[in-house]
Amino acid sequence: MMITLLHRHSASAALIAVVLGGVSPALAATCLTHRTNALAGEKIVSPYGVDRTGRASKGWHQGIDIVNSVGKGDPILSGSAGAVNFRRSHGDAAGNYATVDAGDMRFIYMHMETIMDRLAGKTVNAGDQIGTMGCSGLAPGCPVHLHLGAMMRGDALQASGAAGRVWRVGSGKSASPLSADQIKAALPTAWYYVNPEPFLSHQIPLDGSGGAKAAYGPQMGGWRSVSLPRTCSPDQTSFENPRVASTTGTGAAANAIAGVAADRGGNEGAAAAIAGQDGRGVLVDLAKLEAAELHQGTSIAALRDQAYADVALAHLLLKELERE
Repeated sequence: MMITLLHRHSASAALIAVVLGGVSPALAATCLTHRTNALAGEKIVSPYGVDRTGRASKGWHQGIDIVNSVGKGDPILSGSAGAVNFRRSHGDAAGNYATVDAGDMRFIYMHMETIMDRLAGKTVNAGDQIGTMGCSGLAPGCPVHLHLGAMMRGDALQASGAAGRVWRVGSGKSASPLSADQIKAALPTAWYYVNPEPFLSHQIPLDGSGGAKAAYGPQMGGWRSVSLPRTCSPDQTSFENPRVASTTGTGAAANAIAGVAADRGGNEGAAAAIAGQDGRGVLVDLAKLEAAELHQGTSIAALRDQAYADVALAHLLLKELERE
């Protein structure tokens, strides 16, 4: 089918998918399908990608901290199916933790009170218990919580077109986030920390330490009261960029998409954000997006993008004719 060809070009593919009624972005990775802990009183008290130096700990936070009203002993459940492995705390600040490999994603569950290491090396199902909530690896009296991290394999990260705060696993919390060029050059078999929020099974209220919005400094996209929507994609730039908004015409939308194209050649989120307009508006905006990419690319890349654009526009025109 023609729609299959479009998956090779992330911005166009996501736009077509949304126009045709799809809800999953192109090149999506593995999402969590089950809650990881009891939902009562659940909230995120420390968001991803903030510099916590001089506050909770030194360096960047490469996961999210989840608390609930159950606290210590609350069963921690694997949010996905996959091969599970464990590590007991031996002076490691990560404490007792588990990792679950789910295709192109690896999820890490840290600071657990107990772990079910009899399951090590086995495949668990989404919803299977892997431990209990605790505070292992940290100083006595620390607040009980689950540190949930999401890692994406380099080949999937490259294909996603991600632009956000990303770290290569093992680089340390003091390392600066990768640049856009470094993300594009991700090593195929290496693992990279990405924001877990778009991979959660549900959105979680976000409380930056007692409601103090600036407790951990600037948050990606500014302060928000709930985690990012579930997209199964690490690219959250559309949620960080307030210029992108759905309209019913081509004027304001043209300016918005031009700004996004200037930023990074467009992204899946931007495409989704404009897909609510009428068909003709979408065609104009898609053309502007592709024109920006053609202008920025090399001659070979330009020919490739021109081909993708031609297919995308032809498909949309056919859909327009079908409606008429």
